[in-house]
Amino acid sequence: MFVDSHCHLDFPELRNNLDAISAAMDENQVTHALCISVELPTLAAVLEVAQTHERWYATVGVHPDYEETPEPTVEQLVNLAVHSKVVGIGETGLDYYRLSGDLEWQRERFRTHIRAARIAHKPLIIHTRSAAEDTLRIMKEEGAEGVGGVMHCFTESEAVVSPMRCNTTRSDSPCVRCCISGSALRMERICAKVNPSIRRTSPCVLSLLVSLFSSSRAVTG
Repeated sequence: MFVDSHCHLDFPELRNNLDAISAAMDENQVTHALCISVELPTLAAVLEVAQTHERWYATVGVHPDYEETPEPTVEQLVNLAVHSKVVGIGETGLDYYRLSGDLEWQRERFRTHIRAARIAHKPLIIHTRSAAEDTLRIMKEEGAEGVGGVMHCFTESEAVVSPMRCNTTRSDSPCVRCCISGSALRMERICAKVNPSIRRTSPCVLSLLVSLFSSSRAVTG
């Protein structure tokens, strides 16, 4: 059994092929999918897609690469996260690879998402690229370990992974914090190289998401 922990089925190139995608998932034993939000104006489409399938779920958030889009507030994200299909906050984080210049707005947006996740008690979907130092600093300052989550876009080294390790090393642990452990991060990269059709899936992520999908609530234990 596999879980696609990060997909964008609302994107036009996929939205018109949902039946075929669902069939392909069944054929490859991909039982659950998490449809990731990238900006608030398109969130309705994400939720609509998630509601078309019993085992498809959604997140709410604004991607760090989306500069020209309405800025979310903590209150907005928390209120939107109440939806029965929303099981996480994001995609959020920092990206200094695609964008440059004064990116303080990006850092503030990341803080907003972490604060919302803590209030909503839902895990984070974090995108970090060429921004490891600031990502870790903000996560620590805002208490991201209180909710945990998945490091979706990760291009850093083992040295960056170490501070994010949780207390358990079990790959099948349902602990949310385990999903930002080194094993989960490595598995996301390995899966992306070995089999792109089921990329961003690890036993740890699978355990988290199945727990979330079963209860439609975040696990914070």
